[in-house]
Amino acid sequence: MKFGYVYETGMRKENQDALLYRLCQFSGGELAFLAVCDGMGGMECGMEASAICIREMEAWFDGELIPFLEKQKRGKKELKKGIQSKGFSLYRRINHILFEKMRLEGKKMGSTALLCLVYRERYYLFHIGDGRAYLQRKALLFQGFRKLTKDHGDERGLLKCLGLNREWKPDFYTGRCKAGGMLLCTDGFYRKYDKKLWKNCLAWKKLQSDAVISKRLKEIGNYNIRQKETDNISALYAGWTGE
Repeated sequence: MKFGYVYETGMRKENQDALLYRLCQFSGGELAFLAVCDGMGGMECGMEASAICIREMEAWFDGELIPFLEKQKRGKKELKKGIQSKGFSLYRRINHILFEKMRLEGKKMGSTALLCLVYRERYYLFHIGDGRAYLQRKALLFQGFRKLTKDHGDERGLLKCLGLNREWKPDFYTGRCKAGGMLLCTDGFYRKYDKKLWKNCLAWKKLQSDAVISKRLKEIGNYNIRQKETDNISALYAGWTGE
């Protein structure tokens, strides 16, 4: 599996985004874990909120998901049901941790949270907030990039996230991993979207190594900065051969 990322502070003093990528080998196949969290910039503890999300996600991956997959011997429906249930529990736990920290310390903190697992030629995606996930298909080249997630926000701001409200349950998506890839990104990465630039940088046939993928993502990040993007700019890309 190929992998690349961009992580830019941009015009802000600190980076309130947090990223995580893990790759493991099982007897049942390769397991990839990607996560992108964006602490709310208008809050005093945005960086801490996203860091807590990533910390809890990694602990969940090591302590709960891997043991579950090692013991899991049933079919695809049972696998999907188990991953979905454990993912919902994870998001609920993170929301509780952030909410309790705010209650005890009197600080406001919230974070968006994108988490994607790729295992046995399927992806499992959990989403809350205004980060985005794009699924890419090799057969259609750039035109195969399709936005999977629905933004939980509007021009007035973020309507749904972890920490600031009681609505903790994320959206859940799953599907087959045909030849292509998955792009997870924060709003600072996609807000200055330029179709020609994305088409040139993210065509599947050009994303042939980790170094090249990171370089292409950074080109988009640099373009956004030149266009006066004020937010942090972060993205993860994982590409696979598939069927």
